[in-house]
Amino acid sequence: YQVQLLEKTDQQLMNLEELTHSIEYALVEKQVLEGLQKGNDVLKEIHKETSIEAVEKLMDDTADAIAYQNEIDEMLHELISAEEEEEIERELNELREEELNAKLPEVPKNKLPEPVSDPEIPSVPNHVPAPVKASAKEKQAMLAT
Repeated sequence: YQVQLLEKTDQQLMNLEELTHSIEYALVEKQVLEGLQKGNDVLKEIHKETSIEAVEKLMDDTADAIAYQNEIDEMLHELISAEEEEEIERELNELREEELNAKLPEVPKNKLPEPVSDPEIPSVPNHVPAPVKASAKEKQAMLAT
């Protein structure tokens, strides 16, 4: 009789565990659904603030502004003919030339004196001097300092 009672109790415990797992899973599903609902509500609020009409108007305004800028560019381009552009280029080159001429100093007209050779100055050696070997005493003196 006790074995049957234990088996029955084990079966009831397993049923309780299954029920607990089912409840936990249902709670998780409920949280997911609530999260989805909140997300949808937020999206709806955002969409209320930015209507399709407002987006279309913004896009139209942007296209109008671009077209207006293109018209200005065309008008400015048409104002300067090829001849006028050449004249402007010539004037620019003249201004550059004037600037160069104004900045350069005059060249001195007097001649430079001839270099004086000094007999007391020794001639420059044309070979590499051999290294001087230091004596043992000199090496010790250098290491000591």
